[in-house]
Amino acid sequence: IITKLYNKVRIIILRLKYDIGKKYTLSGVVFWDCDQNSIKIGNSVNILRNTEICSKSNFPVIIGSNVFVNQRCLIRPNVIIENNVSIGPNVSLMSDSHEIGSSEKRAGKQSFKQIKIGEGVWIGASSTILGGIEIGNGAVIAAGSVVTKSCESNCLYAGVPAKKITILR
Repeated sequence: IITKLYNKVRIIILRLKYDIGKKYTLSGVVFWDCDQNSIKIGNSVNILRNTEICSKSNFPVIIGSNVFVNQRCLIRPNVIIENNVSIGPNVSLMSDSHEIGSSEKRAGKQSFKQIKIGEGVWIGASSTILGGIEIGNGAVIAAGSVVTKSCESNCLYAGVPAKKITILR
């Protein structure tokens, strides 16, 4: 009973703080260091346990409708995930980076380059998408890929770094 009450109160608080649609599952999702109104989640979204979302007011996280995010994913600030996207477990959407600093501290000033995941995209397990990347509508990213360059619509990408394998019909 206490767990059910805790979950209901948690959802009420999340809906007051963020723009969350209807018919969603946010089981065990961690909202880490997120500013008020910096997250927008559409309808019929399922985000599974141990996924971490971090956002800032000037670098929001926007998730469309009919999106599935499997467990243990990392979604950093300045990420847009459009409608009908499926994301496998252990995927990292790493928008943040640092300028190269002095020899005393090489990780200099932090930056958040936008990641945009187009409609209908499927990202396979344990893939990493780096900042400044746009993945076109209907693309597939194979499991274990590291995406360092933008991807065309309706193409399959795989590898480290990810390369176009074929055009999908």
